[in-house]
Amino acid sequence: MNTMNRPKVTVIIVAYNAEGMKNIFKECLDSTLNLKYDNYEAIIVNNGSTDRTREILEDYEKDLKIINLKKNVGFAGGNNIAYENSKSEFVLLLNSDAIPEQDSLKELIKIGINNKIGAIGGIQVDYKRKKITALGTLCDIYGNGITVDDIPSVDEIKESYYSQIPASFILVKRKTIGKTLFPKEFFTAVEDYELCFRIWSSGYYVKLFPMVVCRHEFQTSVKSASDADKDLNKTLSYSYAKNSALLTTIYKKVWPKVFLQHWLAMILYQPLIEIIHFPRYLLYESNYNFPGAYYPLVSFTYLKYYMKNISTINDYGCYIPLSLRIKGSSKSLFHPTKRILNQTIIKLDYEKTIVNDQDINTSTRKFIITR
Repeated sequence: MNTMNRPKVTVIIVAYNAEGMKNIFKECLDSTLNLKYDNYEAIIVNNGSTDRTREILEDYEKDLKIINLKKNVGFAGGNNIAYENSKSEFVLLLNSDAIPEQDSLKELIKIGINNKIGAIGGIQVDYKRKKITALGTLCDIYGNGITVDDIPSVDEIKESYYSQIPASFILVKRKTIGKTLFPKEFFTAVEDYELCFRIWSSGYYVKLFPMVVCRHEFQTSVKSASDADKDLNKTLSYSYAKNSALLTTIYKKVWPKVFLQHWLAMILYQPLIEIIHFPRYLLYESNYNFPGAYYPLVSFTYLKYYMKNISTINDYGCYIPLSLRIKGSSKSLFHPTKRILNQTIIKLDYEKTIVNDQDINTSTRKFIITR
């Protein structure tokens, strides 16, 4: 690619109480400053941190654009503020605990420049580069996530389309999403799903390129931040419930039948989940602060926001986001054990999860793939 024709990219990092992972955070910032790409800027949002995050960022004031917020507006809100303060053709969303590879941006831009690509990502590995921590996620036509039986080695990963690429490292083309990065009512959780669903619904593609793009171990930043904010995991739990319910309302527009099935499954099982978890909350209330904790009235939060519409609903096009049609998968919505115990619903061999150009070209009601 000619240097003069390289599109402008804005790298966005949102940090909250990053002092507890200071070395990882500084490595994230240092690696961001040394990306082998000559037309990018980096915006760091200090999301109302109450620890020494602001002092850490003082060493980077000459090289990075830093936005200090007075309060925590969530991962979604922080990213939205940075997005509104940029005008670049592409944005690279990067977690504060993710360390980008120097060539990652340059290589992904070569693919992302394709007119059909709306978002693109790559392989994420742990800090020691020994195992894969993230690729992308495929969903079936009922919105259930699909897991892989055995994730192969890095060298065996293939180029593929995904329903979602994690927001810990994803390159997004601005024109495919417009003025809104994440829904205004989101705090944190499932933002990347909503973003990628919106891209697919508009007729653009979300793709994974088989190269290592960053080192990242999920929940590192959350564990660090929760040490300084004892109520953080409670906030995250309710936010996940709210955002997940709002995400499902997308189906009201693109697939009403599926939405009704989700609503029915929620009515049947969410109250039972509440009953099962409530004694656990009472027993460990004094020490109930961990990712994924289930707090009282989370079910009410789910049900409340099932009745609303996500704020970005008018930005959705006529296509159903990339989904796999798998025989019998509808039963998983009404499987008591799996629903109540939150067990893995659908597993496939890795090869069956590969979605290639031929699959896209022959898909029904773009973009439904039969497996």
